[in-house]
Amino acid sequence: GGVLAPDEWTTCIRMRIGAPVLSSARVCAACGENVLDTLGYHALCCAKAESTKGHYAVRNALAKAFVAGDPATELETEGLIPSAPTLRPADILTQAGHPHKIMAVDVMVKCPYATAAGHDCAENGKRDKINRYAAYAPELNRQGIWYAPAVFSSFGRRHPDVTTMLHEAARRVARRQGTGQQPELVRRWYRTVTAEVWSRAARMVHRCIMPVDTADEEFQPPWEGPPGLDGDELGGGE
Repeated sequence: GGVLAPDEWTTCIRMRIGAPVLSSARVCAACGENVLDTLGYHALCCAKAESTKGHYAVRNALAKAFVAGDPATELETEGLIPSAPTLRPADILTQAGHPHKIMAVDVMVKCPYATAAGHDCAENGKRDKINRYAAYAPELNRQGIWYAPAVFSSFGRRHPDVTTMLHEAARRVARRQGTGQQPELVRRWYRTVTAEVWSRAARMVHRCIMPVDTADEEFQPPWEGPPGLDGDELGGGE
């Protein structure tokens, strides 16, 4: 885990340093309605299929970290809210990320250019998630479940809550194994999750660049990148 394909890596680096991904703006190939700017920022609010696939990839990478700390970790648990059983507030249900509570971890990747993203898209994303489930918080609390949004920016920045969760999971693993590997575990998980967030961004950009009738073909970027590199090259900031 934590490795990007060459074309994704190159697209991500261009976005990371603010270099154009297109020579000129054009109509978005994904929605066919809005203009895809040369920096590709529109794509981070479009390309719904790639956005959803990327969301699940980020969720799975985060879940692997939690499974290491709690083998009973579950995905997409249903029926947590008796009054609204079809709602699924937990992308991941785990005890790994908190010292004494079960967490309903709700993963979100928030575009900093989206409407109402504000100055801090990760913090505002967390606020929006909490507001959405505020009415159901008492039902979760009665079951000993803590609703915990895990928000990332489209450029890989973690909300501080995510960092706290991963450190707690690593502490559990290191304590159980009787080793001092906690820092290495955290670094590995950071790298893997960050790479998935950036891979999502690159695939969304590629989808918005490609003509609709070639969407299923392998993306051929107008540049060539180096061999696949890992998330450490990109970092976790914006």
